[in-house]
Amino acid sequence: MDELEGATNITDLPKLEEFGVIKYIEDTLPKVQSRSPSLDSNIHEKCLLPPEVSCDVSEYTIILMAHSMKSLSMMLHKIRSDLLGRTHMAEVVLVWNGKEGIEQFKNDKYGVRLVSLHDDPASKFRFFLSFEHGLGNHLMNRYHPSINPKTEALLFFDDDGPWFIDEAVVSGFELWRRNSDVQIGAMMRRFEVADHRQVDLLTQSHHLAMDRVLNPKAHPFTSPPVNVSSPFQPQHIPNCRSRGDYLGYNYQDIRASFSAHVSLPSGSFLHRKYMCFLWHSAFAEIRKCVRFHNVHPDDTSVSV
Repeated sequence: MDELEGATNITDLPKLEEFGVIKYIEDTLPKVQSRSPSLDSNIHEKCLLPPEVSCDVSEYTIILMAHSMKSLSMMLHKIRSDLLGRTHMAEVVLVWNGKEGIEQFKNDKYGVRLVSLHDDPASKFRFFLSFEHGLGNHLMNRYHPSINPKTEALLFFDDDGPWFIDEAVVSGFELWRRNSDVQIGAMMRRFEVADHRQVDLLTQSHHLAMDRVLNPKAHPFTSPPVNVSSPFQPQHIPNCRSRGDYLGYNYQDIRASFSAHVSLPSGSFLHRKYMCFLWHSAFAEIRKCVRFHNVHPDDTSVSV
């Protein structure tokens, strides 16, 4: 099996050195641990994992992201006619990655209406202006802790959708409440391998994922303290370049299944506590890759 249909080999950028991320984290942690918190108030270094179940959570925050003034007409219409009326919606946050500020929005016939919504105390809409927080134009901004969302549950939409109907979102929210320690998505993608050893390990991982849902009591590793050597713990699947191992990314099949590894952002739920991890200084190299890679792979970076 030399080629996998629908898969693309990830070879378009220089790769990290072997164990590059692990080495970076090991080098970074001592610096973080010795740093005074007052040196950088925007760094959220102490991260806590979310609970496995959040059935007490009754609302979610919708987080949108855009950067072009040309999109304001569509965004205004979608926010006013649809999103602000969604079931269980607590607030709608537009993460603005353009350089324009509030004053520039007031000079646009659609922007001024969004500013009016933002300024209205009774409105559930607000802006998050990335450049005012020193962030620039970055796809990862929608996950930044400084957004400070009101709710633990976060629902993400791209500026061009797809905008899943309210009934579908309510179903996804119910699934997230019962599995709040993982990402819940609607459009899925997967990695593919060719080596029989890796295929077997992937199959075992899929069976574990299904059995965890169907027979949760048989999986004590899901509750702390976690036993990483447990046979019930999903195992790391090594990809050895020296052996010629193949790693493909199937972007054509978006069916949600236990074989998926990546969720596209639009229509996905994530717990608020993961914002801290995604913007931790130990993962700065990953955010750098997202920013400068030609396809800006925030989907794989967040899911994996």
